Amino acid sequence: MVKPVLTAFLAVALVGAVNPIASQQRDGTAQADQRHAPPERPRAIVDLPPETTTGRTIHVKAGESLQTAIDSAAPGDRITLDARATYEGPFRLPAKEGNGWIVIASAAERQLPARGERVAPADAAHMPRLVASSGAAVLIAMPGAHHYRFVGLELSPASGEYLNAIVQLGDSETSADAQPHHIVIERS
Repeated sequence: MVKPVLTAFLAVALVGAVNPIASQQRDGTAQADQRHAPPERPRAIVDLPPETTTGRTIHVKAGESLQTAIDSAAPGDRITLDARATYEGPFRLPAKEGNGWIVIASAAERQLPARGERVAPADAAHMPRLVASSGAAVLIAMPGAHHYRFVGLELSPASGEYLNAIVQLGDSETSADAQPHHIVIERS
């Protein structure tokens, strides 16, 4: 079951996985054999419900507006994107009524590893690119945004650009109800 603390869980899991050099022994000295070890995989997983959509499928071809598709999508809809196409953002995820997932996925998702398996750089050929420039994040969850699932997408700055964040989940929300939640990025 996905819980509203998903983003906090992922942040904690990734922080522990990214810095093996900083691991300490009980006596406070760094472990020499860990300095060149690959990052540790997360020790826990989030069990997600099966990916089902009950609404329509909206295909966004290269050159068309992904933001328009996101704005018009209803919970239960699936948005597919052309593999290897570049979609320029930032993309804002508005709050929607209902708890059905809005799935935004590569049209070539079936060529990616199965759910629960990691993708590799070679899989990028099956992924559309979502990019942003001018310091804005690629994906920006608006207050109260929820139930968005991204599958098989490459998220990155536009060529030669610098971003403060790739994904922005919340900014200045002052209540728990306004916090974005149930946002999943997988095989990306």
